[in-house]
Amino acid sequence: VPLLNLKPSVYKPDADATTISVDVMNVVGSNATPISSDSHVFYDTETLAVIYRFKAKSSGLVSTKVWVWRGLKAQAGEWEEKKVQELARRYNTPLVLV
Repeated sequence: VPLLNLKPSVYKPDADATTISVDVMNVVGSNATPISSDSHVFYDTETLAVIYRFKAKSSGLVSTKVWVWRGLKAQAGEWEEKKVQELARRYNTPLVLV
Protein backbone atom coordinates (compact mmCIF):
# COMPACT_ATOMS: atom_id res chain seq x y z
CA VAL A 1 0.00 0.00 0.00
CA PRO A 2 2.73 2.58 0.83
CA LEU A 3 4.38 1.86 -2.49
CA LEU A 4 1.14 2.35 -4.39
CA ASN A 5 0.48 5.65 -2.61
CA LEU A 6 3.98 6.97 -3.26
CA LYS A 7 4.08 10.09 -5.43
CA PRO A 8 7.45 10.21 -7.19
CA SER A 9 9.19 13.54 -7.30
CA VAL A 10 9.13 15.30 -10.65
CA TYR A 11 12.44 16.46 -12.06
CA LYS A 12 12.53 20.19 -12.69
CA PRO A 13 15.62 21.63 -14.36
CA ASP A 14 17.39 24.54 -12.70
CA ALA A 15 15.58 27.64 -13.92
CA ASP A 16 18.75 29.70 -13.43
CA ALA A 17 20.80 27.55 -15.85
CA THR A 18 21.02 28.02 -19.60
CA THR A 19 22.52 25.06 -21.45
CA ILE A 20 25.62 25.82 -23.52
CA SER A 21 26.49 22.29 -24.61
CA VAL A 22 26.04 18.62 -23.81
CA ASP A 23 28.70 16.15 -24.95
CA VAL A 24 28.38 12.40 -24.55
CA MET A 25 31.55 10.29 -24.67
CA ASN A 26 31.90 6.52 -24.82
CA VAL A 27 34.66 5.44 -22.43
CA VAL A 28 36.53 2.27 -23.41
CA GLY A 29 39.81 1.57 -21.69
CA SER A 30 41.83 4.77 -21.53
CA ASN A 31 39.97 6.37 -24.47
CA ALA A 32 36.91 8.60 -24.51
CA THR A 33 35.29 8.87 -27.94
CA PRO A 34 32.60 11.51 -28.62
CA ILE A 35 29.25 10.13 -29.69
CA SER A 36 27.89 12.30 -32.49
CA SER A 37 24.69 10.49 -33.48
CA ASP A 38 22.00 9.02 -31.22
CA SER A 39 23.75 10.40 -28.14
CA HIS A 40 20.45 10.08 -26.29
CA VAL A 41 20.55 6.27 -26.58
CA PHE A 42 22.42 4.52 -23.76
CA TYR A 43 23.31 0.83 -24.13
CA ASP A 44 23.76 -1.45 -21.12
CA THR A 45 27.23 -2.49 -22.30
CA GLU A 46 28.61 1.07 -22.30
CA THR A 47 30.30 3.41 -19.88
CA LEU A 48 29.39 6.96 -20.86
CA ALA A 49 30.60 10.33 -19.67
CA VAL A 50 28.16 13.23 -20.07
CA ILE A 51 29.74 16.68 -20.02
CA TYR A 52 27.20 19.43 -19.42
CA ARG A 53 28.23 23.09 -19.77
CA PHE A 54 25.81 25.76 -18.65
CA LYS A 55 25.64 29.44 -17.81
CA ALA A 56 23.94 30.80 -14.69
CA LYS A 57 21.52 33.58 -15.62
CA SER A 58 21.88 35.29 -12.24
CA SER A 59 25.68 35.51 -12.16
CA GLY A 60 26.66 35.02 -15.80
CA LEU A 61 29.22 32.41 -14.76
CA VAL A 62 29.81 29.30 -16.86
CA SER A 63 30.02 25.95 -15.09
CA THR A 64 30.46 22.32 -16.08
CA LYS A 65 29.15 19.06 -14.65
CA VAL A 66 30.48 15.62 -15.54
CA TRP A 67 28.23 12.60 -15.06
CA VAL A 68 29.22 8.97 -15.55
CA TRP A 69 26.70 6.34 -16.53
CA ARG A 70 27.62 2.66 -16.45
CA GLY A 71 25.37 0.09 -18.06
CA LEU A 72 24.55 -3.09 -16.16
CA LYS A 73 26.78 -5.13 -18.48
CA ALA A 74 29.53 -2.52 -18.88
CA GLN A 75 33.12 -3.67 -18.46
CA ALA A 76 34.19 -0.87 -16.13
CA GLY A 77 37.75 -1.55 -15.08
CA GLU A 78 40.69 0.40 -13.76
CA TRP A 79 41.40 2.15 -17.09
CA GLU A 80 37.81 3.35 -17.50
CA GLU A 81 37.76 4.64 -13.93
CA LYS A 82 40.99 6.57 -14.49
CA LYS A 83 39.64 8.07 -17.72
CA VAL A 84 36.41 9.36 -16.16
CA GLN A 85 38.36 10.78 -13.22
CA GLU A 86 40.66 12.51 -15.73
CA LEU A 87 37.65 14.04 -17.49
CA ALA A 88 36.34 15.39 -14.18
CA ARG A 89 39.76 16.90 -13.38
CA ARG A 90 39.99 18.42 -16.86
CA TYR A 91 36.69 20.24 -16.34
CA ASN A 92 37.51 21.00 -12.68
CA THR A 93 34.34 19.46 -11.33
CA PRO A 94 33.43 16.50 -9.13
CA LEU A 95 32.39 13.34 -10.90
CA VAL A 96 28.73 12.38 -10.44
CA LEU A 97 27.84 8.70 -10.78
CA VAL A 98 24.35 8.12 -12.18
